[in-house]
Amino acid sequence: MDAHTVAELSDLNYHEALREQARRAGGTAYDEGGLLLIAGSHPHPMLNNVVRTDPALAPGRVLQRAAAFFGARGRGHALMLRHGERDQELFEMALAVGMTELLGPPAMVLRAPPADPTLPAGIELRVAHDVEDVRDFAAVAADAWSTYGLPPEMVNSVFSCPEQMLAPHFLCTTAYDGPRPVAAALIVLSHGIAGVYWVSTREDVRGRGLGAAVTAAVTRAGFARGAAFVSLQATPMGAPVYERLGFEEIFRYRILIRSAS
Repeated sequence: MDAHTVAELSDLNYHEALREQARRAGGTAYDEGGLLLIAGSHPHPMLNNVVRTDPALAPGRVLQRAAAFFGARGRGHALMLRHGERDQELFEMALAVGMTELLGPPAMVLRAPPADPTLPAGIELRVAHDVEDVRDFAAVAADAWSTYGLPPEMVNSVFSCPEQMLAPHFLCTTAYDGPRPVAAALIVLSHGIAGVYWVSTREDVRGRGLGAAVTAAVTRAGFARGAAFVSLQATPMGAPVYERLGFEEIFRYRILIRSAS
């Protein structure tokens, strides 16, 4: 599979995960005319996303439509772009209207299954089969992502309809230390690939390889379900872990934020 196709499929899975994340928690995904607008389950800008799906759509039109959509809802939003020439004009125009560049996460892919994860003593991995399992997953994510300043109520809102996270194209996996859920990750299957999302480890158990273990487990599950490759968008803490598992960077995103007016 050529590099362009890999990049496009990675994008498509990411966009689908954003749609699903919103819709399965009571949000809205509006996808028309080359623009994807997502009003998520919480007003935090990181759950309210703008993606230009048609690179030919004029940058001014993107920003105008996004401002109208989120302005009517009293929300800020995040504009998802790629580094490089394709989105450069839109990036510069977004900065000119006052948006702030927040993150530049690498898009990474793995083209073959990693080794079966080695678990620390006393750790058990479980795939979510009921709503209580999903609630355990959400508890880990809410704790872990506070490291990046995401409020627990925002993260919990994503999993506020736990039965929705048991859909057959999702797979949520949680690591337990005895009865306590301590690490988690999920995959979303779409477009012939699997995307890894919400990799989470509680702060007090970091450094034990749990993030790598849950990532390897869901990645292997993605390949077992027929994925041509597995993709993810890495956080600063996660990127070195994923590199050790064999993931390679294929490009970087740019995420710009506009606060609510």
